[in-house]
Amino acid sequence: VPCILGINLSDKDLLEFLDQ
Repeated sequence: VPCILGINLSDKDLLEFLDQ
């Protein structure tokens, strides 16, 4: 699970985060 700014993100959450 990718960790961005200390926050663990699931693949779905990561894709939504990058899509913003």
